[in-house]
Amino acid sequence: MSRARAAAAGLALLAACAHAPGPGARFVCPARGGPPWSELTTEHFVVSSDVRRGEAVALARELEEVHAWVVAALFPRDAPRLEGLVRVVAFRTPEELDEFAPPGLRALFSHNGLGEPVIVLPGALGPAARLLVAHELTHVVAYHVYPRQPRWFGEGLAGLAEAERDETGRPVFGPLPAHRARGFLTHPVSVPELFTWDGRPHDGRYHDTATVLVHYLLAREPERFAELRRRLARAEEPARAWREVFPAWDPAGGHPEALDPALLQHARAALAPGGERPRIAVPVDPVRAAPRARTLSPGEVHATRLALTRFSRGDARAGAAERTEMEEALAEDPDHVLGLQVKAALDGLEPLPLARRAVASHPEDVRAWLWLAAAARPAGLEAERFHALERAVEVAPKSAMAANNLAWNLLLRGDARAALPLAERAAALSPGDPMILDTRAGVLEALGRCPEALETAERALELVPEDASEVARGPWLERAERLRGRCGAAPVPVQNPAR
Repeated sequence: MSRARAAAAGLALLAACAHAPGPGARFVCPARGGPPWSELTTEHFVVSSDVRRGEAVALARELEEVHAWVVAALFPRDAPRLEGLVRVVAFRTPEELDEFAPPGLRALFSHNGLGEPVIVLPGALGPAARLLVAHELTHVVAYHVYPRQPRWFGEGLAGLAEAERDETGRPVFGPLPAHRARGFLTHPVSVPELFTWDGRPHDGRYHDTATVLVHYLLAREPERFAELRRRLARAEEPARAWREVFPAWDPAGGHPEALDPALLQHARAALAPGGERPRIAVPVDPVRAAPRARTLSPGEVHATRLALTRFSRGDARAGAAERTEMEEALAEDPDHVLGLQVKAALDGLEPLPLARRAVASHPEDVRAWLWLAAAARPAGLEAERFHALERAVEVAPKSAMAANNLAWNLLLRGDARAALPLAERAAALSPGDPMILDTRAGVLEALGRCPEALETAERALELVPEDASEVARGPWLERAERLRGRCGAAPVPVQNPAR
């Protein structure tokens, strides 16, 4: 769970790039004649891009429109207030994107070293990228409202966000997306099998079936599905909520297979020319606020790119690109935070002296303080570690990772009461992060708030990535099992992934 690297942050760096692009490189530093990079900040996004400023503004506005549409579609009455920002990196050319995206992908969604959502895409928000943004934004929004949700529920909502577009090019939410209906009819998954889905396999069959099921429930069972959603919003146990709302289709005592023919008929109707196309109408207000814009320094540009080289591609090309970018960044600023972090990792250097250098030069950068805290831990420098975590929270009060790490360390010190507001803040900023939820569960357990601790621990376990090994799942499973077995007993914090 190490999160040692992050995306762009404000750095005051020298204004000259020391190296020209290497052979075959598609990037030219702004200080050596490359296009300038802009940062556009809106209510829900921070967009970094080397497209022309006007195009970047248009992209930021369109992202806000997609966000508004997703929120209105999912929550027409009680739209949630989202605390965090989604970071977007938009490249001017497909060739620039190819340096970071795995082969064959035209856009991707990930998380940066601070745990923030990051979308990487071409500067023009084409159809494929627009679907990715809408799908992933649905997950981000849904976790703020439905703290516990079955896999099929979350993926079904996200599938519905992949809306078709009308003759004007505007997204139309309501009809079952045709590609999901066709996928379901070609390779259907039974409802009983869908209810046991753990997120694997990733071939799309379960996603298609989940989308059809959610659309069916919205269109055919609106009152009962609204009740299920209200229960999930209250963090009720998902299987029990389903059983009490839809007892006839409960896997434990009902007949969920009875839904299979109904879903087949529903999907066929959605594709039939001139036939019934069940819709869920969604009004969306236009986005009026102009983004706040500024020009990124060359060092900030390198930080943006450097954060992507390791997280995105994950292949042999990433290592060479990361070293090239690291050398470029350090040539401009010898104390570049990300540059020093990557150099320590690639060259096997002792991180503590380098982290101290980074903090001294860039005390405004939360990444430097978090790195110093992590580097001080193996050396047993607890006072320096704790001070670094306190400074991280001061520098970045809206950083979920900073709040979470300080809360965890307060818990280990036996001060659960001081840890609680920090744990609550981190969970509000990043409700879909199992590590953050585990911290909250530990704090609530230490305070004797057993039902809340157990509910949070169960939710954290549900959010552990489906491809995680049993060893990796161990810390979350251990806390959940302990709370199930002896709720209310004197707690002892489990040594969880490093914070």
